[in-house]
Amino acid sequence: MKQGGYVAGLGARPGVEADDIVALLRGVLPVGVRHLAVPAFRSGEIGILHAAEVLGLDILWIGAAALAERQKDCMSHSARVQAAVGFSSVAEGCALVGAGLGSVLLVPKQVGRNVTCAVAVSGGD
Repeated sequence: MKQGGYVAGLGARPGVEADDIVALLRGVLPVGVRHLAVPAFRSGEIGILHAAEVLGLDILWIGAAALAERQKDCMSHSARVQAAVGFSSVAEGCALVGAGLGSVLLVPKQVGRNVTCAVAVSGGD
């Protein structure tokens, strides 16, 4: 899944509020981010949908297989998150998948209230 440019990855607890997501992303995102990569297992979260709308970001839903493939490329890992959702690095993994093959982390995992984010850049940028 190569979107090109910068892609923000998101990790969130169930029931996360849009305001918490917006607050974290506004403090972290570089200019030019157009996509928010989110694990497909959070597709029912209204807070995520609303935050993407407020920020004008297109959502990329990241499947489990793709997220699993990029875990080895992530900088931070959490045993608690691994036990909860089956992946040790959600935000970073989603960002890397969304930015495509050869992508690298530009902003490692940042932590907010019930939400984490990271930013990856495609390999060609």
